[in-house]
Amino acid sequence: MRKYILATLLLIVAVAVGQEYQDGEKTSDIWQKDADAGGNDLNNVGTVSSTTINNTGNIVNDTNIINDGNFTNAGNFTNAGNATITGTVSCHELLVNSVDMRPQESVTFSYDSGTFTDTQFQADIDSLGKYLPYGTTVQFQFSNGTYTIDQTITIAGFYGGGEIQVEAVNKVAGPSTAQNVIFDMDSSGLFYIRQNTCSDVWLDSIHMQEDGANLALVVDNFSVRVYDCYINQSVGTGTSLRFQTCSNVALQDNYFTGGNYAIQSEVMSQVLSKNNDDTGTQPAYGLRAEEGGVIAKSGTQITGGTANESTATGGEIR
Repeated sequence: MRKYILATLLLIVAVAVGQEYQDGEKTSDIWQKDADAGGNDLNNVGTVSSTTINNTGNIVNDTNIINDGNFTNAGNFTNAGNATITGTVSCHELLVNSVDMRPQESVTFSYDSGTFTDTQFQADIDSLGKYLPYGTTVQFQFSNGTYTIDQTITIAGFYGGGEIQVEAVNKVAGPSTAQNVIFDMDSSGLFYIRQNTCSDVWLDSIHMQEDGANLALVVDNFSVRVYDCYINQSVGTGTSLRFQTCSNVALQDNYFTGGNYAIQSEVMSQVLSKNNDDTGTQPAYGLRAEEGGVIAKSGTQITGGTANESTATGGEIR
């Protein structure tokens, strides 16, 4: 008899553990806790339908979540499928398709030429959340010295009205060739600034020297500022600063040396060139506008060895 009772209890436990809920039944017990000791994560491999979901740990879901009420989660919510919620969503952290949607806070990264690597610089950029609310400032500050950049540095996809500043700690007012911070860029080195919507990207008081192609290619940006820099292509043949489909570009108090085009505005870009000048070897052309690009001039402008200005295909310099 005792053996029969024990076997019956074990059968009941086994059935309870493996129980599946039918349509119309409450689903509060369908969440399964990880087997890891001490873990609070809940895993679901199907679809959850509920009036209200309350969770104090983490939710990891591989398919869809459908909720007609409120969703309150004190942990992390990672969803690889679709989440349909008609009520209120309250989460500590929300990851949607592996994109961090939390606002990025103001932060400063500091660099020293003795320990700097361009790989770490890019990793620091990539570590940021893409949403920069208005009033948020992300600073990349460089102490005096020379910094080797042999790869493309990409600043892309930021939005929200905040600012990203790449700047010298000890700034030198321009135009000047005496900046305290030098970016030594070979033919593979490039600043690639693209698709930053309603966020400002600044380059401030940097000596950028290049021995090959473009120094900076800026595409699909709302706002870009280059102030008090020395753009040096003394042995280069590319475009120093090239802008495509940018709506708000301000270049002020910069020196330019060498290269083909010092400033190039194309594909409907709007660029202000104010108090920029050349020094040493002149670029072939100071200003170049094409494909609907516009350059507005104010104050001193760059002198080109071939011509000061060049336009084509609907470009305008005024």
